[in-house]
Amino acid sequence: MKWFTASTLNELRRQYKMFLVKYHPDNNPGMDTTKDMQEINAEYDVLLNQFAENQSSDVSAEKESELKKVLNEVIKIKADILIELVGTWIWISGNTYPVRGMLSEIGFKWAHKKRMWYWGESGHKCTAPLAMEDIRAKYGSTVYRSQYKESIGTRETLKSQIKTK
Repeated sequence: MKWFTASTLNELRRQYKMFLVKYHPDNNPGMDTTKDMQEINAEYDVLLNQFAENQSSDVSAEKESELKKVLNEVIKIKADILIELVGTWIWISGNTYPVRGMLSEIGFKWAHKKRMWYWGESGHKCTAPLAMEDIRAKYGSTVYRSQYKESIGTRETLKSQIKTK
């Protein structure tokens, strides 16, 4: 495989998300990254099918495909927003007011108490809402700033960068 070195499904997702931010044609004006993105998508699909066959997972290939589609749409949004991937959920914060219509069209919902947009499906209804810190601790998270071309790391990395400024 040319692009991926993942040994688990979660690593595969994390690497795909990094490549998506780095090589998506909308994030690289003046450069032709279409061929690279096509190679990445093809390799991702092959590896995803291998993981689906070899490992039991709570995420089906269909849900993974939908997650990929939504990520492609979110990456295109040109705004000062943070895109946070927590498990199989996408959370968006920052200056979302100007793009709230686009987020809603893509299928995001507004979480009033968390003051964030979210996308994802849950198989059960949560009786006691969790704080974002608890959700991040349970599932892990990766944060991307949409105005940059590549990942800025985990939430902890982002916090340390903010503290040093």
